[in-house]
Amino acid sequence: MPQTKKQRWLLVLIVNVAPLIVFLLWWTYAQIFKGTRLTDCPFFEVTGLYCAGCGGTRAVKALLHLRLADAFRYHPFIPLGAILFAIYDVALVVTVARNSKFPKLLSNWIIWIYLIAWLVFAITRNILLVFGIDMLSR
Repeated sequence: MPQTKKQRWLLVLIVNVAPLIVFLLWWTYAQIFKGTRLTDCPFFEVTGLYCAGCGGTRAVKALLHLRLADAFRYHPFIPLGAILFAIYDVALVVTVARNSKFPKLLSNWIIWIYLIAWLVFAITRNILLVFGIDMLSR
């Protein structure tokens, strides 16, 4: 972990700027290829089933427009991930501002539960799709 105050604030900057850069790249990609088939999910196109990330783009767009119910309907793990990130980010900023020791903010079991629940959700969503229940309403 960073030792000096400058290094600690650099970490905060990186944690906050990296998602912004990813968002800007995603937004640029979405604008360039808007209305083309390049934004379609190849897994869905080939199999007719949803991949683990299907609905994620719509969930991000819904979050950006503060439509939380829609974001959870499209892909509940996107808003949950945003909440976890926000908690981590606030705790990181407070830790750096107080110049205290870095706590372990997300333990491994929380991350594993999140990933396993995401996988169970992806499988369940496809089982429902086979029985005619479409959670994404493509």
